[in-house]
Amino acid sequence: MISKLLRGWAAAAAMVLASASAHAIPFHYLTGAGDADPTAPITAAGHTPVGLADLTAGDLAGVSVLWITNGDNGGLPAAFVGNAAAVAAWVSAGGVLSFHDRYVSDGSDDLASLLPGAAGAVFVRDFANDADIDILAPLHPVVAGLDDTSLDGGTSSSHGYVELATLPAGATAVLNRGGAIDEIVDFYYAFGAGWVYYSTMPLDYYLGGSGGNPPQDNYTDIYAVNEAAFQASLAGGSVPEPATTALLALGLAAFGLRRRARRV
Repeated sequence: MISKLLRGWAAAAAMVLASASAHAIPFHYLTGAGDADPTAPITAAGHTPVGLADLTAGDLAGVSVLWITNGDNGGLPAAFVGNAAAVAAWVSAGGVLSFHDRYVSDGSDDLASLLPGAAGAVFVRDFANDADIDILAPLHPVVAGLDDTSLDGGTSSSHGYVELATLPAGATAVLNRGGAIDEIVDFYYAFGAGWVYYSTMPLDYYLGGSGGNPPQDNYTDIYAVNEAAFQASLAGGSVPEPATTALLALGLAAFGLRRRARRV
C-alpha cells in the first residue's frame, strides 16, 4: 500500500518538477558565507545554481533569487554588510532574498538595519529551546512533507528567534520554536516589489554534511528543496495562485518521501 501510494505521489512530483523545469531560472547563492553547498536542493527544485562571490549592484544585476546561508556565529557575511544598500535596492526592485542565519543578533552587525525592510524587528540570539521546531503554517509549500518533529533535535535547530509582534508588516510566519508561538524562526515578507525570506535555522550546517539524522535529511532533501521552489515562485514579485501552490506542495512532498524511501 505504501509503495503504491509513493508511486502515485512520485507521478505527481514528476509532473510538478517537469513544470518547474519548463520555467527554470538561474538561482544565485553567495559563496564564502559558510560550508553550505546549496546546489543539490536548487537543482532538485528545477533551477540552475549560480555562485556569487560579491553582492555589489553590478553583481546583482539580472539576479532573480539570492540565497545567503550565513555560517558565521559571530557576524554577517562581509559581502552582505558592505553592500546592504545595494541588496535593499535590488530586493525593492523585485529581487527575492533568502537568508538563513547563524548569527541572529542585533549586536555589531545590526540585522534590524541591514536586512531589507526589517527596521523595528527584534532579533534574539538564544539556544535555550534550540532543538524544537514547530509548524505555524501547515499548508504552506515550504513545509510540505514535514511535521512538528521533522526538524527537531538538530543540535542547534535554531540559533534564536524574532519576536512575533515585531515582524515586518504583512509578514507570514512559517515556523516557530516549539511551545513558543511568539518566537519565530522562519518567516517572509514583501519589500517593495520583492521579497525577503529570513530564518534563524543554520541551514549551512546541514547542507555542509553535518548534523545527525534525523533531521539532516529533512533539512537537505525536503525543507531546502521546498524553500528553493517557493522562493523561485516569488521571483517577479507575486505569490503563486492557490491551485499552483497546492500542486507544488504535493509534488515536493512526494520528492522528499521518495528520496527518504530510497535510503531505507
